[in-house]
Amino acid sequence: MKKLTSFVLVAGIMAMTLALTTACVKYTPVDPEASRLEAANQMVGTVQAGVASAQTEIGWVQVFNTGSSGFSTQDFIKTGNGNIFAWDMVYGIFRSSDNGAMWTNARNGFTTISCFAADGENIFVGEDSWGKIFKSTDYGENWTAITDGSPVTLPAIGLVVSGTHMLVSSGNSSAPNGVGFYLSDDEGQTWNSPDSGNTIKTVKRFFQNNGKIYVGTAGDGIYVSADGGKKWKDISIKSDRLGINTVNCLAVQGNQLFAGTQAGLFVSTDDGVSWTAVPGISWDTSVRALAVSGKNIFLGTWGKGLFLSTDSGTTWSKNATTGLPTDEYGSAFIISLFVTDDGYLLAGAFHNGIWRRALSEMIETSVEEPDQPGQPEVSSPTAFQLAQNFPNPFNPTTTIVYSIPKSSSVRLSVFDASGREVAVLVNARQNAGEYRATFNGANLPAGVYFYRLQADNFIQTKKMSYLK
Repeated sequence: MKKLTSFVLVAGIMAMTLALTTACVKYTPVDPEASRLEAANQMVGTVQAGVASAQTEIGWVQVFNTGSSGFSTQDFIKTGNGNIFAWDMVYGIFRSSDNGAMWTNARNGFTTISCFAADGENIFVGEDSWGKIFKSTDYGENWTAITDGSPVTLPAIGLVVSGTHMLVSSGNSSAPNGVGFYLSDDEGQTWNSPDSGNTIKTVKRFFQNNGKIYVGTAGDGIYVSADGGKKWKDISIKSDRLGINTVNCLAVQGNQLFAGTQAGLFVSTDDGVSWTAVPGISWDTSVRALAVSGKNIFLGTWGKGLFLSTDSGTTWSKNATTGLPTDEYGSAFIISLFVTDDGYLLAGAFHNGIWRRALSEMIETSVEEPDQPGQPEVSSPTAFQLAQNFPNPFNPTTTIVYSIPKSSSVRLSVFDASGREVAVLVNARQNAGEYRATFNGANLPAGVYFYRLQADNFIQTKKMSYLK
């Protein structure tokens, strides 16, 4: 009996210690815009194992952290096989094959990582060692140097890759012609500086949409290229306000192009010809990350937490911040965001790891009664129901609609004819309502597939046909 009492007491103390450790932040972060190299030099320690999330998640859950200073996710990148990669300048690259629930180390000996890119199943890393770029064809298991630091003799801090075509940001205004990036059409064997017609200096962010490449810079505004980076057009926000032309992130929602700057959020509906300040996001807000899911827009900030708009950017709230780590003053620093295929939002917190939360807890995910020909009729959620997918047969995408009458742990998965699970579309706790999920079979062979809904004790399976 004494041994049992001691065990319970120790377990209780450990649980209290873990709770206090999770709730507290050890220091007030310093904006890395002013001290990027200093912060990198201060990050020391041994890389530790990641923290796996619970099977049933409610609210924000920390799914990964490492190192003595904490992991700061600079960006999330998805590869052709569905893996998600997260990278930190010092603690390296980590990979998730289950939409962010668990993470494994894919760093393999890099010193300081400055940029990361993916092209299909190939991934690329820029190391902050005067231009060295590495490539992996096996999802980060092994890496090969494709440049030796010349003729690109400046630190590579941004990458765009398409086949053998590469666009590399040097992050330095001393590049030829004042242009801060180089082009290669032979995967880094030879390089040229593009004729931009402008003086583009330090590039902070590349963003691709509909065949165009957009560049956000540190003080020089926004540029766009329609020819892979050979020629550039200045579409900067016209304002003298300090910080507006430092562009940290870009995103598209419908016909709207959003630009997150050091001085608020701006939107253009004419591809950058004109810009408007977005109401609800004040000019003293440093916007660091944007993520879009339908009409819902998530916005990560430096010190002001996470903003959410459920109406395409018309109105904003900060309710989604609750549960994310804060400093002693209640400030939350969110520097990266990513929406997963199975309905979760990943948030990179500065020096506080990766956090995950179901979209269904933050946004309205019910669907209206469909009225288009060929779509199923879905009743109000008075019972568990799984509708027939539409279209059926499909190529390569199809939509699955289901309803749940009460809050339930939901898993929607797809199996091939042999019974092998090939995709998990939803794995989360969801409130009562009607939902839709999209299945993409582009990487699978044609044939008969089955999709199964499990919600608490309810289980139902339906058949669908994939034609190519």
